[in-house]
Amino acid sequence: MGSAIVVVLWAELFASLGSKRTVNYSVVALLIAAVAYFAIRLLPVDAAQLAVALLPAASMGCFLHYKRSVPRLPRRERNVRVKARPPLRLVTVALFFGVSFGAMKGLMAPVESDWLAVRDLLNIAAIVGGSVAIFATMSWAKMDFDHLTYQVALPLMAAGFLFLPLHEPWNVIGTAVHQAGYQYFYIVLWALWPVLASRGVPAGWIAGWGLLSIQLGQFAGSIAAALAVNVVDTDLGMAMLSAGIIFAILIIALFALGSGKASTGWGYVKPMEEADAATDFEKAGTRIARRCRLSPREIEVLFLLAKGRNRAYIREELVIGDETVKSHVKSIYRKVDVHSQQDLIDLIEAETRNA
Repeated sequence: MGSAIVVVLWAELFASLGSKRTVNYSVVALLIAAVAYFAIRLLPVDAAQLAVALLPAASMGCFLHYKRSVPRLPRRERNVRVKARPPLRLVTVALFFGVSFGAMKGLMAPVESDWLAVRDLLNIAAIVGGSVAIFATMSWAKMDFDHLTYQVALPLMAAGFLFLPLHEPWNVIGTAVHQAGYQYFYIVLWALWPVLASRGVPAGWIAGWGLLSIQLGQFAGSIAAALAVNVVDTDLGMAMLSAGIIFAILIIALFALGSGKASTGWGYVKPMEEADAATDFEKAGTRIARRCRLSPREIEVLFLLAKGRNRAYIREELVIGDETVKSHVKSIYRKVDVHSQQDLIDLIEAETRNA
């Protein structure tokens, strides 16, 4: 898969592409990784180990090829100290996912050798499934980051622990379900980096925090699981441990979505929708609309009002009645907390400048 430092450096490229293309490239990358994973399994043991050892070198070669095509920054712009605070919410979520993944890997370590090949094949299927799922929920369902994380990825990872107390093949299937949720969240992270980078956060800095957090979480989860395996040596004990982990995951998901944060910060952003916005004006209007939870029709009216159109024009453009236009305008002003069309225009202009 390549080393973490290469991933951080490649994040600079993805940040310049935008979240939509980042998701597409990430999905393709995971699908290629799944094929490579399967191909390496077919090799003799010594050849497979050599191929895995050479993968970081191949990644570094790709990065060096990319680096030559990028203009070198002036010296004063290199290694600039980042004054922004660490993204605590991102760090917390990444740590939690890492701990969960590390715990699942650690608890599944004692799986019988006869099932190792089956587990590998199911993990390959899980990587493909997670890639397809992230593309569907971002492209078709247009979900925002909070719902992608707490309504899809976390429940998938929790579902994996349901199978953990059972015997083969069910516990092996559980690792595949958990793997799908983890790979799903990994692409969510990749999509989030360019969104934050577009708001002035250095891409390498934000990617570094995300990767550091998820890797530290995996390490901590693996250590905790190794200790738990020595203590919990009965089926009942494993069932109780799994139930506790599932309860913790679902409670965190419930409180995270119910805390109101889904409508603030980066959580409310729909990565594909924001990427579709061609101009800064459209991006600013989209952020305001999502933050204020406007309906699809109100969003259409919002953009027409922001362009200075009057009610008669809006009525003809959207083919709706005059009273309906008045109702939408009144609702928009109330939700956005402005009192006139000029206030709305000023608000979007300020949002555009602060982006």
